[in-house]
Amino acid sequence: MIRYSIFFCLLVLSLGACQKKTATLLNRSTIVYKIDGQANEWSEQFIADKSFPDWTYQIAYDAQNLYVCTRTISKTIQMMLIQQGAGVYIDTSKREKNLMGLSFPLALSEAQVQQLAKVGADEKLLEKRYSDLATEFDMIGFAPEPLRASNTASKYCKAALSYDELGELVCEYQIPWKFIYQNRALRGNEVLNIHLQINELKIDDDDLQNQNPNSVINNPNGQMGGQNPMGGNPNTMNTNPFNPQAGRQMMMQSRGRPEMPSIWIKIKLN
Repeated sequence: MIRYSIFFCLLVLSLGACQKKTATLLNRSTIVYKIDGQANEWSEQFIADKSFPDWTYQIAYDAQNLYVCTRTISKTIQMMLIQQGAGVYIDTSKREKNLMGLSFPLALSEAQVQQLAKVGADEKLLEKRYSDLATEFDMIGFAPEPLRASNTASKYCKAALSYDELGELVCEYQIPWKFIYQNRALRGNEVLNIHLQINELKIDDDDLQNQNPNSVINNPNGQMGGQNPMGGNPNTMNTNPFNPQAGRQMMMQSRGRPEMPSIWIKIKLN
């Protein structure tokens, strides 16, 4: 009897391990989505993944486009988004690979850091200036090489972000179906995987150990005794999300090499 009970338990466990993730059914929307970084057209029912509950999302589609909206009020996730860049990727197979999509926002360049440094410590003004700067995105997998575009240059793909009155960072994406299914029309029973991803933090091992006095962590300007371009003491933790060097210092000192948020969503179009 005990032998059969053990066999039954093992069978249940093996069947459970073989179960596939169920696709969420998505109905076609009649809403006209304006890609402006504001969540006005979206309902309040944003979805939270249990692994990263502070980074929520909604997905919608119509006959022409796939739409994605993400939002976060977490300063830590905002810092990751701003400094490392993020993206929405689509995989029409079962492999969960970043086959195509939009990389947005892009990580801050040195020139953008210097532009934001001129604003000073006014948080609301910094958010506004950053929203104005974040206009470019990389189109991945639609051509042999990634294509850099912007909302003004791209007629079909769109991406935008902004902050709401509570300081929540909202990102919106529009990806045409004809870019995803290039050789056929969209069908009503498509199943696809959507990946929300924040790019991995690029840190040298000596930076991670916080032992290199000339590293960007200890020395944001790359010079001994340099001043932090975004304000504050470079050798102290600084939570300013627009300061990439001090932000890396804070994240590494708090958690070592941090895990970047990554959410896979499987949907079936109705």
